[in-house]
Amino acid sequence: MEQAIFNHKNQYFLQSDLYFTFCGFSKTLPMHAFGPSSRNHFILHIVLDGKGVYYVKNQMFPLKAGDLFLIRPDELTFYQADKQNPWVYAWIGFGGKTSKQIINHSIFSNNQYVLSNQKANNYAKIIKNCLNLTNETFEEEVLLNQNIYKILSLLLQEKQIKMNTSSKVSELTRKTIDYVQQQLPQSASVQMIADELNVNRSHLSRTFSKDMGMNLKNWLLSLKINKASQLLITTDKTIEQIAFDSGFASLVAFSRAFKQMNNENPMQYRKRSKNINRQDEKRTIEGIFDLLAHQEITTRAT
Repeated sequence: MEQAIFNHKNQYFLQSDLYFTFCGFSKTLPMHAFGPSSRNHFILHIVLDGKGVYYVKNQMFPLKAGDLFLIRPDELTFYQADKQNPWVYAWIGFGGKTSKQIINHSIFSNNQYVLSNQKANNYAKIIKNCLNLTNETFEEEVLLNQNIYKILSLLLQEKQIKMNTSSKVSELTRKTIDYVQQQLPQSASVQMIADELNVNRSHLSRTFSKDMGMNLKNWLLSLKINKASQLLITTDKTIEQIAFDSGFASLVAFSRAFKQMNNENPMQYRKRSKNINRQDEKRTIEGIFDLLAHQEITTRAT
């Protein structure tokens, strides 16, 4: 679970080759996890405090304050806060064919996913500015896109950065994640995966838990809740339709599981997400930390 403030763009006026999608700041609780999930745009995370891990393409990267990590479109990723020192991070999402061209010329070329530097606050300040541009006007859309160019310009200036090293996860866990990615995640079960991979269910669960630090059954449930959370924020679908789209057999089962994981029901989550106060126009990075401390605890804003 986490405390978060964010700006999600819903209306677009421009047909742009580089565009802003959303941004925010999150203060996570111990072991808070997001994913596994794939996105249809780039998302850059900047770790401002604490520690966590990032999983992508069978690699696990330990991360700390000052590190950046990139989520690429259509790649399954998973990231989780440290148990003792959970992280605080900022994030910003962007898309368009120009974004891919620039990323490929940056420090993140050649399938690099993480970097360490001493200027993380420079990125955070730009993201902070985006929080105030929430009026869904033509002018503010131009300003949001301008801030994406500023972020990418910083990446292009990064040189001789010490890259984080990764560790490998087991072949069984990799196959499990690959299988879930290829299937409809909302329909998968532990027994289905064990049967498909021809392994003992208990062995599968133990191996996955050792590699990923979370129970496989809970991980599969988190996929459903994660999908539902995104639909609640980004669509006007009914809660009942979202329940079925996310793989739940009934609205009652969905509402019960959602509240157990989020400490609020789907309607409360949707309403809160659309009414977060973003009117404080002169926030400092330190002020963001103070503001996060007073946000209600929820899950998967990012």
